[in-house]
Amino acid sequence: MTSPENPKPPRGADKLESPSLTREELMALADQATAELAEGQSALLDSWFERAKLPLPRLLRDPPRERIDQPRLQSLHDHWMALPRAVDLPNIRDLDPMTLHPWLGDLVVLDVLEEGRDFRYRLYGSLLAEHVGFDLTGKRTSDIAAKMRIGSMIPLFFLALYRRAVLDRRAWYSRHQPPHTVTAFFWRRLILPFAGDDGEVSRLLVGILPSSRNGHTRQSVDLGRRDA
Repeated sequence: MTSPENPKPPRGADKLESPSLTREELMALADQATAELAEGQSALLDSWFERAKLPLPRLLRDPPRERIDQPRLQSLHDHWMALPRAVDLPNIRDLDPMTLHPWLGDLVVLDVLEEGRDFRYRLYGSLLAEHVGFDLTGKRTSDIAAKMRIGSMIPLFFLALYRRAVLDRRAWYSRHQPPHTVTAFFWRRLILPFAGDDGEVSRLLVGILPSSRNGHTRQSVDLGRRDA
């Protein structure tokens, strides 16, 4: 984090708001942020949140259930924890759409590419697509990030988190407030890795919940309607 004692912004920070960031530049910045997140915090990403006058994101590696502050994502974490494991992770064969039905609209499934440096959206939940106004199924994470007109920080942020989940072979949980041009007040994201038959992480299951400015998630709004 930038401080009065260390006012110089971290290397690469000046590029984060560029609308013309190339894929090569993006991937180099993602390398930097991913390495920094090994310590649980990225000076590069923090500098962008600070300059954008946004609170720093909440990041948890291997989150305890009680630290996941949304029941819908808690239950998804419970499901993942209960799956059988050959060693430390469930197998991709246990990514069964039938058992994931309660969460499907809020789920993203990512194929791991380039030994964990990039990802392809295998599934993009219908409720998420409705919220953001587009469907990312079939797209690469790096391609999406390079086309962002508000700068590449937010997609770079979750690209680095996805990479860390692959490298750490652990769940990651984040909550962040996006730029004010985005409709949600903040986003919760639970990243859950799955291994292939070779033991390597080959797919990520991600539960994503946007929250409105009054604090409601989609689940709490739906509950309110049923109680009406």
